[in-house]
Amino acid sequence: MEDDLRTQVCHKYAAHADPQRDNPDIGIRTGAFEAHYIDQPPVTTYGGNGFRGVYSRMGGMSPRGAGGFVVYRPDHWSFAGADVYYGDILGGEIPLVGYETDGIDYTFRSGLPYPTGDDGTPDQLEILAITPVTLEEVDHGHSGSLLSILDGDPAFAAEAVYGSDTPENRDKLRYGSAVITHMPKGKGEVFCAGTTEWCYALAQGERQVEAITRNVLNRFLA
Repeated sequence: MEDDLRTQVCHKYAAHADPQRDNPDIGIRTGAFEAHYIDQPPVTTYGGNGFRGVYSRMGGMSPRGAGGFVVYRPDHWSFAGADVYYGDILGGEIPLVGYETDGIDYTFRSGLPYPTGDDGTPDQLEILAITPVTLEEVDHGHSGSLLSILDGDPAFAAEAVYGSDTPENRDKLRYGSAVITHMPKGKGEVFCAGTTEWCYALAQGERQVEAITRNVLNRFLA
């Protein structure tokens, strides 16, 4: 805030130029929550991280992606009555996974995804469904292609998370995921559907998304 609190200045991609970046009060600093100089991963609050996504079915970023979440834990309470099976693609026809998503760093064991914890994800978080997305836009030279990100976001993310924009740091963030997760949190719990298109799926009457939403609301409002 400047001009006697009458002007709000946001830096975002130029967060390194923020005069408050190194303020001892982290709440004053400008930047992503995952940035190394803030280090408050969003996943600890709502079940997903922004830099571990982010884009799908947009420009040159997974333009022919599945469009839905691949289900890995169909027996979870949130899927009750949704008629989903292991390996099903949830919401692919909408598409449910598109534009921006949130994800986490993960690995597979015995056919199931688990958080690595390298990005601050709590051990108790369960990955219910996941699908690959990307932070990098690739130009295949198709006539009429509408490209918007290219290497801008990878450069920003590498510097923010790891402190420098190097090929090695970009590689760590180039490929991400869109996730549906669940975890206990204090006296409550968190359910995360890491896609901007969840509300659109509800508006389109996608019955499985409706069933999952109903289960979450019924449980959390009981």
